[in-house]
Amino acid sequence: MVSGRGLASRLAALTRRLSEPAELVRVLTEPAGALTRLADRYGSDKGSRVGGNRYARVYEALFGPLRDRPVRLLEIGLLGRGHGWDEDSLRDIGQACGHDAPSLRMWADYFRRGEIFGLDFNDFSSVRIDRCRILRGDMGRPDDLNAVLDVVGNDLDIVIDDASHASHDQQLALGMLFPAVRPGGFYVIEDLTFQPASRERPDAVKTLDVLRRAEFTGAFEAPHISREASNYLEQHVERVALFDAVGPGSALETRDSLAVLWKKS
Repeated sequence: MVSGRGLASRLAALTRRLSEPAELVRVLTEPAGALTRLADRYGSDKGSRVGGNRYARVYEALFGPLRDRPVRLLEIGLLGRGHGWDEDSLRDIGQACGHDAPSLRMWADYFRRGEIFGLDFNDFSSVRIDRCRILRGDMGRPDDLNAVLDVVGNDLDIVIDDASHASHDQQLALGMLFPAVRPGGFYVIEDLTFQPASRERPDAVKTLDVLRRAEFTGAFEAPHISREASNYLEQHVERVALFDAVGPGSALETRDSLAVLWKKS
């Protein structure tokens, strides 16, 4: 059995290799791994189907060493546009019903010993997935995030933000949820280059810009991260890395779609 410290060392070595162009090219061009195949099977946009962002390849490289462990994972935002909604036009205001959660099915199948949580501000009460619990709440409301923390506790291995994509929501959730990540765990923010006009504030400081600065300076300065949360992030984030959508020819060019934050062991 690998100790927590030993596993953290192995993960750190792996993620250092992923930041090297040759290693990243190998990950992006090798045959689809198990997580990508599961994403495609269940219809998650993290896979390789047309329109998919191929994040599953990055996730498998990062999370593969955890696959046989009792991982505790929280994903925020459960269903893409136009897939499984009773009324797609109502999803952005939290009044739609979702009839599936493809990424949660993917995670539950991949982490067979895992405990999976999902959060969305739409209604997913009809969805049933083994070892998954779906909560309803708005990531832009502190009271809702506190209610989530009351349920999930403070020992999450992985948090993935794939929800509103609005900068102020992303920053608020990062400040409030990162402390719930266990030492050595991961916090991920997806789709940093897409902010919907219906939710993005005109004067918003983009989360991508906040994280680009943090990647090199270690400072987390943002209007929607409290001073207390900023201090916590600066003390407990070991590393920030940015990846592009894992599509042919693009991954080494922009590094701007997917952010991964490692928590210090």
